[in-house]
Amino acid sequence: NFNLTQKDCPMKLLALLALILLIGKPASAQDPRYLNTNQSLLALNPAFAGSVLGPRNQLSSRVIHNGRNGLLNIWSNYADMGVLTKKKNGDYAVNGIAVGHQEYDYWQGEKFTTTSLTWAKYIGISEDFLILPAIQAALGRWVSPVSIENYVTGEKTGPVDRYADVSAGVMVYYHKFILGASGSHLNKPHIQTFQPFDLKERYNL
Repeated sequence: NFNLTQKDCPMKLLALLALILLIGKPASAQDPRYLNTNQSLLALNPAFAGSVLGPRNQLSSRVIHNGRNGLLNIWSNYADMGVLTKKKNGDYAVNGIAVGHQEYDYWQGEKFTTTSLTWAKYIGISEDFLILPAIQAALGRWVSPVSIENYVTGEKTGPVDRYADVSAGVMVYYHKFILGASGSHLNKPHIQTFQPFDLKERYNL
């Protein structure tokens, strides 16, 4: 019902804009490997590391029926905490640390896992202005799908490749507003499989 008053016109325009964005052009489904980011803050932005002064653990698991491509099992676990230390001048410094593990298991034998270590730094500009930059380093392991050659030789998995992965993020807290930005696969890891490829950079705002 769009019977709105004149002062509600901005809401009408926003609703119209949202509708245009949704149906304006064909769009592919979201990459299933990122479907768990809404359940794991650190998968969305490394700067969430230590955003609470205390231990926190986020565990998520999901099974996706991917049509004729079979099942995709995703699970991740991130543990983080903020560490409060006292400086020589009497002030306190806060750093965030986190460890995480993600695993993506496809029905046809394709699998990749990543184990990460994250560090975040609290930078206080004023009482109501806080910046948290973060860096995340991960070791990944990619197992290619089983091929006909693997079946002939009796191998249960395809070629395996290991790689290093770098991500980064920043969170800005100002009064009651929060702005976050992050980038994944900043070093564009090269995966050596049947068909070698690079993991593409991915950005979130």
